[in-house]
Amino acid sequence: MKNKLNIGDRVQHLKRKEWGIGEVFRYTTSEKFEVFFLNAGVKKFSIDSINHLSILTADEAKSSRLDNLRVSIVSKKGEKDTFIFKSLSDSIQEFKDKYEEGFNDLVYLERERNYKIEAHDLATELLSESTYKELLDSDEHEEIFTRIKKILSKQNFLHKIGEKMKFNDAFKDNKENRIKFVKILYEYLFSNQSEEQKFDILSDFLGKCKIDKWPTFSVFGFLFFPERYILIKPKQVQDAAALSNFDIKYNNKLNWKTYERTKLFYNILKSELEEEQLYPKDMIDIQSFMWEIKLLEKKI
Repeated sequence: MKNKLNIGDRVQHLKRKEWGIGEVFRYTTSEKFEVFFLNAGVKKFSIDSINHLSILTADEAKSSRLDNLRVSIVSKKGEKDTFIFKSLSDSIQEFKDKYEEGFNDLVYLERERNYKIEAHDLATELLSESTYKELLDSDEHEEIFTRIKKILSKQNFLHKIGEKMKFNDAFKDNKENRIKFVKILYEYLFSNQSEEQKFDILSDFLGKCKIDKWPTFSVFGFLFFPERYILIKPKQVQDAAALSNFDIKYNNKLNWKTYERTKLFYNILKSELEEEQLYPKDMIDIQSFMWEIKLLEKKI
């Protein structure tokens, strides 16, 4: 072991291997440093205890979560630093304890999945790609918009007073915007453009309509294609990302970087769940898992 570790070094504690892979993320003094461990959070060390840590090889050190590490230290006057953390493995175990059959558990299906699938089924029934195109080709824009409103009315992903009402008000007296919206949404859902291109077009239009909020933007893809599109409910994804110390680069304003990194976070959760013999069927299960897990504060 060398005399000093560098920030970014990946390590393992020789006597506490259950802590998992760790990364040196800061020096608080020239003699003291802190390491974030995947299964234990932040641990403090002094230079004198450096021999308790083993530097990992490149292959041993691979970790998508540590590659996107965001360590948050909340300092409160007169108190010790509080680190908000709960290991993902603990959260997965709690989920298993609550739902013995995992994502196939009958209680889970009733509480979290079935009503979301019903909303998805309604969306694809009312506006399948072929139906949507036929209505567009026939200039039935108002019928398409009516169906979109019906789909939104049957789900609870958007807040009734805030997001649903603002969506309806944005188009209430503006036929031109209704026509533009149904055309843009069709391209977003069914065109072969890149996901980033489609993101930019839809988010820009929602911004002009003053309804450019994450739930409003993301709900349509999530409803129609939950196997590949994510739902972003800001507090939920921020809490889940903070729990895992994953940096999603969150910004209240719609932007591709936040969307891209939140989707990466969804996919990393999917991989972690699969490693624990839980097999999410789609983004609905991953979003539901985020909803179930809770943050835990630990003093460090």
